Amino acid sequence: MGPNGAKMQDFEVFAESIQKLQKDINDVKNLELKDLKHSKPAIAKLKCIFKGINIMKSGTKLVGNSKVMAHLFPQLIPPIDREYTLSLIHNGNKSIKNDPDAEWETMINILSHFFLPIASETRFQKKAKKWLNNPEQCYWDTSVPKIIDNLIIGAKPRRRKHKREA
Repeated sequence: MGPNGAKMQDFEVFAESIQKLQKDINDVKNLELKDLKHSKPAIAKLKCIFKGINIMKSGTKLVGNSKVMAHLFPQLIPPIDREYTLSLIHNGNKSIKNDPDAEWETMINILSHFFLPIASETRFQKKAKKWLNNPEQCYWDTSVPKIIDNLIIGAKPRRRKHKREA
């Protein structure tokens, strides 16, 4: 991100990019993470949405676009960031190649090979249901993808401690 923070597009540029994608957004808005296993047409639409969102001035799309998509599709897409998600999944490597196709592949691989297997695990499903049904105490746990994201964030201090002890 750099010392001055993320460089976002003007709101009008961002809003226009979303308006152009409205049909595809409406087509996939009710999907859940588990639906990724069975819907190639939905994945193709998600790719078009990912590549069409214009929120960042920089060439990097993965972080900004995943966060927008997490708001558009909270049951389907988690926010992906460098500090927590990429650092965990890529063993400390937070770099992103500025290439929309490569960034999409990174995102769909993270969804398919990390988030989906966790969300499909029976023990996790039981705990997630409990957390989702207890919004007073688990107010950050608003969807299955967000629960997994919260667990990633919560695990970071533990990972740091284990590295120092090793």
